[in-house]
Amino acid sequence: MPRAVIRDRRIMTNRAGQPAFHLEDKMSHSAAAKPATARKSPALAGTARVPGDKSISHRSF
Repeated sequence: MPRAVIRDRRIMTNRAGQPAFHLEDKMSHSAAAKPATARKSPALAGTARVPGDKSISHRSF
């Protein structure tokens, strides 16, 4: 069996081998759709302190 098929099958099932839930099952179909709103937020302020080693500091910016 190709790896892609095995990977896809793992995604579709949980550890017990039962079918994983579908997003559609968790959504409410009776509620009316509500548009999302976005607003401009204030600028970030403060000081960023990063570790001295390269574990993450060289990736932060």
